[in-house]
Amino acid sequence: MAHCRRRTVDHRKSRYDLPRGDVATRDYLSIARDHGLDPAAMAIAFVVSRSFVTSTIIGATTMEHLKVAIDAGSLTLSAEVLAALDAVHAANPNPCP
Repeated sequence: MAHCRRRTVDHRKSRYDLPRGDVATRDYLSIARDHGLDPAAMAIAFVVSRSFVTSTIIGATTMEHLKVAIDAGSLTLSAEVLAALDAVHAANPNPCP
């Protein structure tokens, strides 16, 4: 799964290695898949859409990752996607404290 990348490069016990984190990640990935979105692009577009965010920090290990991240800056998420993201957050408000 795409969300396991952090775990494959950092073998320390991670705060992200919690059951609720896995549930939330699975649900967010499902939203991206159901709407034909790249999960990273969806996440970046969500952050960019928040009025209180003044900058968005991205990370890329390949040129493909960088292209996805840059293109996500102009991606507008539909009301349906935003509602689905809000529902996952409501069910898992702090999955990896």
